[in-house]
Amino acid sequence: ESTKRYIINSDISPTESSLVTGRKLLDANIGTLEKTLASLPEDCIERCADCMLEARRPFFIGLGNSGFVAMDSAYKFYRIGLDSRAIDDSHTMMIMASLAQKGDVVVAVSHSGASEEVCRAIQLAKQNGARAIAVTSDEAGRIGCLADIQITYEAKESVLETGSITTKLAQFFIMDLIYTQIVKAIPGRAAENKKKTAEATALLHK
Repeated sequence: ESTKRYIINSDISPTESSLVTGRKLLDANIGTLEKTLASLPEDCIERCADCMLEARRPFFIGLGNSGFVAMDSAYKFYRIGLDSRAIDDSHTMMIMASLAQKGDVVVAVSHSGASEEVCRAIQLAKQNGARAIAVTSDEAGRIGCLADIQITYEAKESVLETGSITTKLAQFFIMDLIYTQIVKAIPGRAAENKKKTAEATALLHK
């Protein structure tokens, strides 16, 4: 049977135990992260961190499953004081892009690297002077070619496997690397902002 008919890893057998399946999934996820890290150019994460620290406002964009990663990432960076925004629908992306200006940065997450809506948003934002960072699995994809900085991760999935934890894990791993690099660059400011936001949200439970 063709692997294209599988909605999960084709190495997994319907008759195996959940623990055996768990080991296979764990090995696949670890392998993805190791390959992703090994393929990163030497200063790629540092350049992304510098770009975001210099930005007036970072916009995280993505559609579908990549939109979830964009939403989570914007929240993560917002907690340490970056005025980040997340957009996961095409109309709002185009509105954002039309209003973007020099000093903004668009962080586009796209597994395929070919989402037409995301490509158009990047093109329009760049026409208005913004910079763009692409997080994708396709090194030759349109989104990466349009961006000022491209980060490629190593995760492959069939059409029916779309949204697999392996892909999300690779995307979150990249975001966490950039986040950690920024915290390293502004440790005092990041810690103080995280403390303020933690205390503010804690007030809701008092």
